[in-house]
Amino acid sequence: MRFALALFAAGLGLACSYSADPAKRTATVEIDGVEVRAGHALGFPAVRQLHKGDTVIVLREEETGFYAIQPPAGSVSWIKQIHLAKIGPGEGGKANVPVAVEGAEVLAGNEKENKPTNRITTRLPKGTVVETLGPAVRIENASWYPIVPPEGDLRWIPKGALRSASLRALAPPPPYGRPDKSPFTVLPGNNSKTELATPVVATLPRVLTDHRLWSQASQAEQSKDYATARSLYARIYQDLWDQKAERDSIVICYNRYSRCDEAVKKGDRPSSAPSESRTPATPTTRTGTDAAKWSNPGYLNEVQRVFVDGQQVYSLQDDRNNVLFYLTGVSGVSLKSYNGKRVQVLGITAQRPELYRPHIAVERVELAKN
Repeated sequence: MRFALALFAAGLGLACSYSADPAKRTATVEIDGVEVRAGHALGFPAVRQLHKGDTVIVLREEETGFYAIQPPAGSVSWIKQIHLAKIGPGEGGKANVPVAVEGAEVLAGNEKENKPTNRITTRLPKGTVVETLGPAVRIENASWYPIVPPEGDLRWIPKGALRSASLRALAPPPPYGRPDKSPFTVLPGNNSKTELATPVVATLPRVLTDHRLWSQASQAEQSKDYATARSLYARIYQDLWDQKAERDSIVICYNRYSRCDEAVKKGDRPSSAPSESRTPATPTTRTGTDAAKWSNPGYLNEVQRVFVDGQQVYSLQDDRNNVLFYLTGVSGVSLKSYNGKRVQVLGITAQRPELYRPHIAVERVELAKN
């Protein structure tokens, strides 16, 4: 159990208390049409407007005359596609996906424009699960995903826009009390001796069994459709976290997610499933034939903090440091030991939407002979 809790905290960056943060307060908006901003001054971009009577959650007071607040309902943030692991399809373009890099930048979004602002509002540790709200959007040379503002993301509002008398400490959730009932029932025997205790059937927390997706996720896992089960458990987990559910419930959900994730990585699938993967591959445009070909010689260099499908991206550059291709290794192929060396690679070339140079899935790499 200790290991599960440690993995839970380290993997998702959620080592925190479930008691209410005493710094959090609720407040009522006093001015109609007040602008919410992506920073703590008027010079930062406005991202949306609030109406008189709206309620916000205040996190702290800034010296610039602004309050840092929790992003109001309906707010959108943005993250680069290359900073996320592979995203499977979901209902309405929604999916839960882990961050693939350390310190991934999250930018505030403007409710009137389908693109990020230029303001970084938080950075996420590797492994944090975020919820995408739709398909990727190509902006200049990068692809971006709209996401639900994650924990730690902030917005700002002028202090004068809030009714000072309405500031109230956020009420803590009801304390969780573990039941004292023994996991065993003792049945008395006919000769006044105690017979062997009978285990009581374990019951899941009601917050799980009442969730609209729990039955689907459990059935998918039982039928060994681990990819579907993993996606459903991830969505349930996000709901539990947003609702500040009991810690035991969140740990149970995360453990099931991890179990299905490991099964997917091992290639487990339903016995009746076809040999192809159930999850459609990321769309690519082939350049030339599907046969693997050797590249021209070039220098292989690691591209810092850029990942594709969870794999570290490398560039292949010519003698003038121009990028010819972006590279990732197929399963079992590591490019790390060739970093900084002049090489040739064998693989299939494709155009990935998140990269602005052709991509090679490297099947073999050798030091260049000339």
